Amino acid sequence: MRRTTGLLPLCLTLWLATPALARDLVQLPAGQVYSVKVDADVRTLWIALTAPAGGTLNGLDVGQKPIDVGLGDWHDNALREAFTATLSESSPGQHPGIALKVELAQLPQPGTYDVQLSLKQGQEQQFLKLQVVVPEAKLREQAAPLMERVIYPFFGVKDTPGLFTLSETSGRSRVTNLSIQPVTAATSGETTLTGHLRFDTASGNPPVPVVIPPGGAANIPYSVSGDFPVGTAKGSVELRSPQLQTPLTVTYEVRTRRTVLWVPILLLLGLLTGYLLRTWLKYQVELNEKRVAAESLRLKLEEERRLRPDPLYLASLAEVDAPLAQLQTLDVKGLSEQLPQAEQKFEAARAEFNKRQAETQARLTEAEQLLSIAWSLPPSVQETLGKAREALGASRKLLESNSVVAADQELKSQLASLAQRLREKLRAWRRSVDGQLARFDDAPLPLREQDQKTLSTQMEHLHDALRKIPLDAAQLDLRAVLSDTHDARTMLINTEPQLRDQLQRLLNGVRDVFDAGGVPLTGLEQELQEWSRQPSDKVEDELEWLINRSRPLERVLKQVMVAQLGSPLDEAARGLIDQRRYVDLAALVVKHKQETEAAQRGSPILESFSGDDAPTPPPAVAIPLPAVPTIPPVAFPETPRGLLGALPEALSRLLERLREPAAPVSPAVGHALAFKALLWARAARTLIAGIGILAVGYFLFAEKFTGTVQEMAAVFVWGFTIDVSVDALVDVMSKGIKQA
Repeated sequence: MRRTTGLLPLCLTLWLATPALARDLVQLPAGQVYSVKVDADVRTLWIALTAPAGGTLNGLDVGQKPIDVGLGDWHDNALREAFTATLSESSPGQHPGIALKVELAQLPQPGTYDVQLSLKQGQEQQFLKLQVVVPEAKLREQAAPLMERVIYPFFGVKDTPGLFTLSETSGRSRVTNLSIQPVTAATSGETTLTGHLRFDTASGNPPVPVVIPPGGAANIPYSVSGDFPVGTAKGSVELRSPQLQTPLTVTYEVRTRRTVLWVPILLLLGLLTGYLLRTWLKYQVELNEKRVAAESLRLKLEEERRLRPDPLYLASLAEVDAPLAQLQTLDVKGLSEQLPQAEQKFEAARAEFNKRQAETQARLTEAEQLLSIAWSLPPSVQETLGKAREALGASRKLLESNSVVAADQELKSQLASLAQRLREKLRAWRRSVDGQLARFDDAPLPLREQDQKTLSTQMEHLHDALRKIPLDAAQLDLRAVLSDTHDARTMLINTEPQLRDQLQRLLNGVRDVFDAGGVPLTGLEQELQEWSRQPSDKVEDELEWLINRSRPLERVLKQVMVAQLGSPLDEAARGLIDQRRYVDLAALVVKHKQETEAAQRGSPILESFSGDDAPTPPPAVAIPLPAVPTIPPVAFPETPRGLLGALPEALSRLLERLREPAAPVSPAVGHALAFKALLWARAARTLIAGIGILAVGYFLFAEKFTGTVQEMAAVFVWGFTIDVSVDALVDVMSKGIKQA
């Protein structure tokens, strides 16, 4: 009993406190669901508040931002930023409540938003749950977009301006940020097109976006973008807006047609074509075929004169052109006899020109190829050949301009000038090389006897090769001169490294023997530095340097050896000097030095350094010359002129003759004039009938004319064929009137 009595006050206290903690601070007399009208970027909802029984609104406070905003199961902090709550206290004439500002531009889409506000009153707090309904806009198109396009000849395409009227039918939401984009590509039949309809949802300057108020309407201009063929094309666009729950798909049409002016134009063309083919041209074709052939030949001659200004060829063409001026006065029989003879003369003249051109072309090509071969020639000669190659361009240009005589003369002049320059350059080069070789023969190089004999043999071959160059002929054979010069210089190029190798091996051999025997290189440093230089690219200069440098080399070697051995020289040393065996002499120096130091150092004596087994340099090898290919002669195409090319000129001359005043004529000429008058009478009859045909055809085709190729062909063929029926009808009526 004592425990039970103690728990009763505690339970009573908890029971009394629990309702106080969970009670509502306010009540919503209008309920929890509020709808906002979307007619501006910002709207404010008024949420009325009342105090519950026994409560008061004094000291009530509301959080400025909701603690949570959700759209279905989507809860995002960005949604909270669109709502702002402000508490308005009670005042005379106004009931207390919450002003909930809704920034509609920040809401992603229409729908029902769950908004939870936080209310506080002292230590008490209440979470107020509201539902804000943002209604969806409803769009309705009053008529599908239709663009009418008319294609005018010479003036392009004219589009009929169009307005796309959209109405908002819900009356609760405006439409902003309207976007109209293609959904499917426009098609015409089974063909997919690249063009589409472009809607201007932001017109003006500066651009002002289209806004459709609740229950209102807006006209959106549209235009064509891209290409649309003749006919009807259909496509669809999709309308999107933040106020639309689902996009609206609209189908549009683009009707492109050619102007109805094509109907009379095509009818007229059909009538004229029928008239020309069946009446006037029938008489003219046979005669004018021959005349056109004669004029075509004259045009060929004129074109040949322009393209081939060769004096001999022009003289041959003048002989062909003289009788052609008289062919236009002949009849069909005379033209048939004279025209083939003129054509044969023309072909013979052109064949003779082509033959001369091919011969000059072959000589020029041979010269170009000969000068383009990679010959091994002295630099001065290479420079001369380079200038000659450039100079041949003048002959090439003359030949390309079909001036064969001038090109042949220029080529002969250039080759003669080249031969003279080559004769002078090669004679000077041969004298220079002969002088160097003569110096070698007069003062042999400090080489071993075997090496000296080998080089002497090569020098003799080189002398022979230089003398072989045919520079003394009255008319130089360029190929023989260049080929023999190439062989001689190739021998010179092969001889120079062998000579350098022998002399350098001599110096290096002495150096190596001294290094191995510990003999200082005193006196040889400068010579070693001189021989370590980079060889010159010009073989003639390098050969002269080697010959000139060999004399100081031998003198230095003698001085160094004598200084090392001391005076007087023994018989062995003098014999090696006489035999010019400086490597063996160096070994003798080392041996002498080692024998002197043998007692103190006990080092072995260096045996012998002999260079007798040095390989003999190989003989010069001639470089094979590439074969010069044969280039076939160039054929120059003709420039023919057909029947249609000369037809306007022939028609013009005929009309001029018809305008000349009448004069006494022969019976044959009178018959021709009467026949021409008959043609003009029939043409006048056709013209009068054609005017009526144009009117009838216009009413037949204009109403449904679109301008497709098929429709245009049908109008033309109708005009072409109806002319036959008119002729037949007029003939029948004429015969009936005469019989009556």
